[in-house]
Amino acid sequence: MGQSVRSTPLIIINFKSYLLQYDSNVDRLIERIQRFEPEEQERLILCPAASDLRQLRAMTRATRIQLFAQTLASEPGTDRLTVPNLKTLDLDGALLNHPEAPLSLTELRSILAKPELRAVCVIVQSLEELDRLLADSIVSHRLRSQLIAFEPRELIGGKICAIEKDPAEVVRFVQKVHQIDALALLGGGIVTIAQGIMARGSGIDGWLISSMLLSSEGITNLEELVQQQ
Repeated sequence: MGQSVRSTPLIIINFKSYLLQYDSNVDRLIERIQRFEPEEQERLILCPAASDLRQLRAMTRATRIQLFAQTLASEPGTDRLTVPNLKTLDLDGALLNHPEAPLSLTELRSILAKPELRAVCVIVQSLEELDRLLADSIVSHRLRSQLIAFEPRELIGGKICAIEKDPAEVVRFVQKVHQIDALALLGGGIVTIAQGIMARGSGIDGWLISSMLLSSEGITNLEELVQQQ
């Protein structure tokens, strides 16, 4: 039987590259997050660029915030993180298959097959892509109890989110994900609290959001999202 909607939604924040080096808003964002209640911090997953991972881990070590890599590679290489790097960097998991860092099914299967990989959020851009992943026995098995996010590439950075464009499609996504006892997140175009609440009504378990939060107004929006039930 598929699981029901999570009672307190998760929030994944995927940072733009190298923001810790250049954007003072990040420091203010982390300072605000550090003052969240512990149960609110537990619902946050931060995904900084690879060059910022050590610094952000140091900034959040005393909190309950989880830290994910933005992507992983199936094989080692220059400037490529692999599953063993997660332990070295004291990371909790990783985003996989982001539209800006897509993985082939073979690569995704290779990464997910590694038993030391504890937590992932796999991103899909369409229901057809989700169906292809779930049809693979290795991928489907490893995604149980993990996170799957729906983020159509064409909606990233826009003002219309998937729940506004096609609410029935989002509901079908949630149903498919819950059938394997995974958690369903929604990304792509969510920039307002109203959109986040509307998406929550479709049964999603949380949101995948980007660096639109790195402004004073956005930080307030994050606090409002964290308080949603």
